[in-house]
Amino acid sequence: MKIKFKSMQIGDDYLIIITGGDIHIGAISLYEKNSFATIKKGGHKDDIITKIVAKKIYKKLKKDVIILCGIHFDNITKDKISKIIKKTKKETKEWIKKQN
Repeated sequence: MKIKFKSMQIGDDYLIIITGGDIHIGAISLYEKNSFATIKKGGHKDDIITKIVAKKIYKKLKKDVIILCGIHFDNITKDKISKIIKKTKKETKEWIKKQN
């Protein structure tokens, strides 16, 4: 299961795109000072990842961030979902280190 983590700096802000499997837009989270919002497509659970990543990046870098996520693998198990979340957290931590 390959997960792609792409980033773009837009002024002082960041846009992070996380995709894997059948790529799509499943959820988006915006984290900025004093505000946090998430929108997800019906039936999608990509917001689990967008919320985790947005909070982690904002808390470490104090920069506004939008996380867009679309990951879909047919017949995925709970174990594989846990692995995707763990891998995404690791990628996020590594990405933050590169920004400092």
